[in-house]
Amino acid sequence: KNVVDMSHMFEDCHQVTSIDLSRFDTKKVENMEFMFNGCSNLREFTPSLAGLTKLEYSGWMFLGCILNEDSIRNILGTLPDRTGKTEKLSIDIGGDATMGQSAKDELSSLAHSVSTRKNWHITLTWNTPPTQTV
Repeated sequence: KNVVDMSHMFEDCHQVTSIDLSRFDTKKVENMEFMFNGCSNLREFTPSLAGLTKLEYSGWMFLGCILNEDSIRNILGTLPDRTGKTEKLSIDIGGDATMGQSAKDELSSLAHSVSTRKNWHITLTWNTPPTQTV
């Protein structure tokens, strides 16, 4: 219950395909940098990030992930409002490159809107799913 640092917690966990953070008490968490960095099979992320009022470090959180459209929409929709804070927090979100262009455009527009309204610096990158070997 007193966890303040979740950085690197799942970094490079290639076997992880979905995460539900609702089982974690994140009210006091200040650092989530690199938390899911390199989770190249992570497609689904379904928690709310709204309770992360103490969060100060979130860069590269989803870098290298291949999140689906709903997961990206959920992340963007639940980022806590940082209006009034002196610095924007950065968050990198890796999405599925095979997603349609209209979906990518819509998510990019949403990311820009959230960034402006809630004082975040959001970077979306489109990653190609790894090739399956038999």
